[in-house]
Amino acid sequence: SCPDEKVYLFGCTEPQMIMFSEDHTEVLPIPVIVAVRTEEALPEKLGLNSVQMCAEQVVDMSTYKMGWSLLPVPRPPGKRLTGATLRKDRERVKALACSQRKARGALKNVKEERTRMFDYCMPYVFLPHKQREDDIPDTCVDVMCELPGRQAPLVFDYDWDMDTVDEFVDEKAEDEALEDEQKPVLATAIKEAVSTAKAARKREKEARLKQIEDLGETVRQRLERVRVLKFYPQNPLLSPDSRSKYVNRYYGHADQVH
Repeated sequence: SCPDEKVYLFGCTEPQMIMFSEDHTEVLPIPVIVAVRTEEALPEKLGLNSVQMCAEQVVDMSTYKMGWSLLPVPRPPGKRLTGATLRKDRERVKALACSQRKARGALKNVKEERTRMFDYCMPYVFLPHKQREDDIPDTCVDVMCELPGRQAPLVFDYDWDMDTVDEFVDEKAEDEALEDEQKPVLATAIKEAVSTAKAARKREKEARLKQIEDLGETVRQRLERVRVLKFYPQNPLLSPDSRSKYVNRYYGHADQVH
């Protein structure tokens, strides 16, 4: 390994169906440890994202009393280290730590909304080569259309790659018993939603490309050498097929799964 390489550790859980017997199965949260080997220091940032949130948030770890903390690692038997070498070796491993207390009464004054946000916290990182893993065109858009003569708006999904506006409007008009004069309004709403979504995704792509460019060649090369390892419990109840390479939206898929 590179002498400047560090290892960052963080944990998460994954729901899995565990079969204890033919008549007894349970969905349990399985603990997973993720190890990140990197020459570039990882940012003290968290990404917050959920279905309920309108947009992704990136905040300082200190906002939720978290941070990368040195993790003392025992010296291997027979390995003698002194001075700067010993200090450097001890500083190679860091783990995500949280000082938010869970003792009774400690969370009494913490708002429920803030408490729930801990469920959505993920260590943030921008890995250029991982951006390409999820670069799958999303051609589906949410449409909400208020039609004259209807009390409630129509809300639906529209896939501009799979559907055509005219055929979709005809089908929707039949399903919702729409009047002929309402169909052009619906068609316009769909076209506007598609145009807005395409423009937003174009801006997102341009922003990612600029972010990669702004990293600089040295940092970009270091980040592209980052390796992600994922460790599952060594438990016979966990079948090999249940182990997934996917980590999260920032770290993408692990290079190795154990």
